[in-house]
Amino acid sequence: MEKMKSALEIAMEKSEKLDKGNKKELREAELQKYLKAARVLGKSFLQGETKKEAIKESIMRYPEESRDPALYAFLKEITSKMDLANTPLVLQAVTFLKDDEKTRQACIEAEKLHRQYTLKTKERKAELQENIGTAMLKKLNKEGIGGSALAGFNIKHLAQWNDAIEQLLAEYREILQGFRNEIIKG
Repeated sequence: MEKMKSALEIAMEKSEKLDKGNKKELREAELQKYLKAARVLGKSFLQGETKKEAIKESIMRYPEESRDPALYAFLKEITSKMDLANTPLVLQAVTFLKDDEKTRQACIEAEKLHRQYTLKTKERKAELQENIGTAMLKKLNKEGIGGSALAGFNIKHLAQWNDAIEQLLAEYREILQGFRNEIIKG
């Protein structure tokens, strides 16, 4: 005859299952805490409040099983906010924290892309300055305003400039998605 389980044995089995589930939930909650902290470090880094060395020290103090996920949460945060202004800073942090050949190559390519789009931005500004600025100066000259009163025309407040720069930045962000995927997937 099969042995019947006592109420105590059944209770003990249920208790073990609950303990295992609770431990897993606790580990997951702790991991989420470290991931959140890493994302906050990413925001702090981008705002210039935290240096890359301090980031590395912080992540190295995390429990070993949380370090890699936290590093990737940090990298995801900073690379998702990449733009022409902060690309060099982000690339320095990425290569400092994740130093392997694949990452270095991806950063070299991103740096080339950054230089290319910085140049495109300058060229587009010069083109608009030439076209729009010259037309505006002629208009002002016709109205009797000229000479040393006009040192040039700042196009940065014009809709054409805003449209042009937004288009370039959108292209840049789209292309950076490949870099970001390369860095994040490890």
